[in-house]
Amino acid sequence: DRSREPRHAAPVTAGVSPGSTFAPISLRPAVDVDAVHQRLRDLGQSRSTDALAERAELLRLLGRLDESLVIAEEVFRLAMFTGERQDKVAARIRRAHVLHDLGRHDRAANEAAMARDTAATEEWPELEGAAAEIEGWSLFENDRFDEARAALSRAYQAFRQAGAPSERTDALRTAVEAAMRAAITHPAEPSDKPRTAREVAARRAE
Repeated sequence: DRSREPRHAAPVTAGVSPGSTFAPISLRPAVDVDAVHQRLRDLGQSRSTDALAERAELLRLLGRLDESLVIAEEVFRLAMFTGERQDKVAARIRRAHVLHDLGRHDRAANEAAMARDTAATEEWPELEGAAAEIEGWSLFENDRFDEARAALSRAYQAFRQAGAPSERTDALRTAVEAAMRAAITHPAEPSDKPRTAREVAARRAE
């Protein structure tokens, strides 16, 4: 039933096929900076909720995180007043994603957990997977490894339930296993500790 599909469900990451909402934040995709800038120009000064949501994501991809957060907060406020329930959950996930990238991991984990709970209750597996993944990486980056593993496992199961492509779920599973194994068996010295879970997984793969 397409009427039940969120209009901007999961944060979109560069490197994912156009139209896909299965965006792997656990991977580090190459960003086509020129294409992102062109899309920002195409959006112009549109103040529609969808345009603002996309602008927040594009700015996040460019690393302009403070600007992205301002717009993500605006989208969240608009969704709370005018959006459907799915849009509110999606807006919370988007804000959590920006907070994660800003290194505000406690708040990101809390925001994502609230979104995940709502999505699970409403049986929206794609939104649940997106929220649980951000929650998991945020917990990981706070060294809360058991909780992170549980959240990332929920993300994996939710994406499978949502019908995500196998390469999407396989990539998440591999990243989770590598990151957790690295944390348990190869603890880094404080001065050499990777900043993010993605860096942990990347080092393990080397």
